[in-house]
Amino acid sequence: MGDANNKKAPKLSTSHKSKSQSAKQKHKATSESVKDVKAVTDADRNDGFDTDTKCDAKCEKCDTVFCDDSGEMIQCERCECWVCKSCFGMSDALYAMLSSEDSSKIHLFCDQCNGLAVQDWKTGKSIEDQCKQYFSTIREEIHDVKTCLENKLDMEINSVKQDIIELKEKSNDEIGAIKQDFIELKEQCNDTVQDTHQLSIEEIAREVQERQDRKKNLLVFGIQESDNEDPQIRKQHDSKKLAELLEDMTIDVPFSDPIRLGKKGPRPRPLRFKLTDEADKESILRNTHKLKGVAKYNNVYVNRDQTPLERDQWRKLKTKQKELTDQSVSQGQEKVWIIDMKMNRVVEGRARKENV
Repeated sequence: MGDANNKKAPKLSTSHKSKSQSAKQKHKATSESVKDVKAVTDADRNDGFDTDTKCDAKCEKCDTVFCDDSGEMIQCERCECWVCKSCFGMSDALYAMLSSEDSSKIHLFCDQCNGLAVQDWKTGKSIEDQCKQYFSTIREEIHDVKTCLENKLDMEINSVKQDIIELKEKSNDEIGAIKQDFIELKEQCNDTVQDTHQLSIEEIAREVQERQDRKKNLLVFGIQESDNEDPQIRKQHDSKKLAELLEDMTIDVPFSDPIRLGKKGPRPRPLRFKLTDEADKESILRNTHKLKGVAKYNNVYVNRDQTPLERDQWRKLKTKQKELTDQSVSQGQEKVWIIDMKMNRVVEGRARKENV
């Protein structure tokens, strides 16, 4: 038999309660795992033992039947079987202690359950330790994930704040540039159109917007056009032709949205395409001279995508440029006159005239 005084020991089991206990309750030990009963022998029965007494407590080891008048029995806390004190191998002193009020921390097991109870305790302790370790790991992982998310969120918030600041600064710069363009454009427009008709604020605003929409575009005239009925195949053909053109100009810049303008006729329609920024557009315009002398580009030229008002300005500036050039030649002067579109005027310079 085994006893244990351990904080992790199982609780005391409920004592065996026979029908005679509930009927008479003559004597009962204090502990829940022990009780006083009387062994009934054949001699007792022959001596006139009260046969009305209920005797249904039986020792699991010696098979002795006990009644609840006197005697001692102990219950195993694991299998809950009842064994008499003698078979349990318990001293009177130990039984007296178990019957006292201070015996709640003592746990008893039969021979068969003693080793199993210890193994159960070890298994339970192992499971408890594993659960603690598992939940500790889970808590650490949750904390790490939370920290990571908080850090990432802080970074995203800071990034968005910085983007907003930069966007605000850029917007302010662009608004200032648009205002300046608006002022300059108004002066140019009023110089260009008839003196009797100055553009309204609404017309100037539309002109500014249209120029903004076209400022990254270029037009190519004279590029062979596909006769295929499939629009997608025609677009692929135009993209390939534009790529060849830029390659022959030793220009490597991305472009998009190639589209033919106007109704299809006997001659190739102008091909418009969009660049990522104005610097790429200006780079192409500066290198158009490389197409000169190349047979397949004899009738091909590149120009800006201008608004009707810009084209009108350009024609007038070209006329002014020719007049000044002719005047210089007639006077025996070797002057080069170039067009300054931004200032809407023709100026003297030494640079080669831009091919636009």
